[in-house]
Amino acid sequence: MNGLINVFKEKDMTSHDVVAQLRKILGTKKIGHGGTLDPEVEGVLVIGVGKGTRILEYITNSGKGYEGELAFGYTSDTEDMTGILTKKPYAEALLNLKEIDLLFEKLSGQEIMQIPPMYSSVKIEGRKLYEYAREGKVIKREARPIFIETIERISDFYELETGIKMAFYAKVSKGTYIRTLCVTIGESIGIPTVMSSLKRVSVGTFKIENAFKLTDIKEKLEKNDISFLLPLKTGIENEMLLYEPSKAEAKNLYYGQTIENKEKFGDGRQIACLYEGSLYSICEIKENNMKVLKNLCGVKDGIF
Repeated sequence: MNGLINVFKEKDMTSHDVVAQLRKILGTKKIGHGGTLDPEVEGVLVIGVGKGTRILEYITNSGKGYEGELAFGYTSDTEDMTGILTKKPYAEALLNLKEIDLLFEKLSGQEIMQIPPMYSSVKIEGRKLYEYAREGKVIKREARPIFIETIERISDFYELETGIKMAFYAKVSKGTYIRTLCVTIGESIGIPTVMSSLKRVSVGTFKIENAFKLTDIKEKLEKNDISFLLPLKTGIENEMLLYEPSKAEAKNLYYGQTIENKEKFGDGRQIACLYEGSLYSICEIKENNMKVLKNLCGVKDGIF
């Protein structure tokens, strides 16, 4: 079994939980996911099955989309509502929709530097940051560049028992922590702010409206319906440059041999080679040749 699955991860599940359950449902161990979601976050989790695990790193080049919620007047050690919350006073006059819209317009299309939160899976000296955080330790972290393609407000202010909230949509590069972005937004408008909810609505071309819950996948499989399993090329045909090799070139790629860069792709570019409608290999341009990075030759999409 080889392919990709657009899974809707429900709340209170870890990404590892999803993988573990799918291994039982599908009866195969070679399964992985493309980008961790925290347990309290729901939404799109791209799953690779079989050879699909080998291309997960390529499917997020165009970024990830989120719908989130800001909670004003709080700080938290986890930067969201799951941590130790401290209520903070603020001047209500600072709650200004026009100012927030201007801030979002300024952030859209910008690369900014972001320091990963302590409660994250980023590794420093062989340990994940959250392991240090649970011991009460704060580790120095280096800021990393992230790209905000777009961020926009999708609601007015509304008041719940826990205070005033506001919803937003953001499409960002991989590696972006939306929790930290929420804190940054609060700092920019002068109000302590944390993230109160989050939903991932897209990963590259994978959209939430087409995602399957684990129960859906199990029911389909019981009916011998594998329509949930997408071809390998689904994950990369809109993410990478494409090349269709001739039969002779495909044979060379099969044996891991380089082929000529006939399309004059730029040096260092990564190319997806499609042969007879299927993803055949991932190549990299070096010295005007196409060199095989990952060989997927002979793999048929789906069950074989």
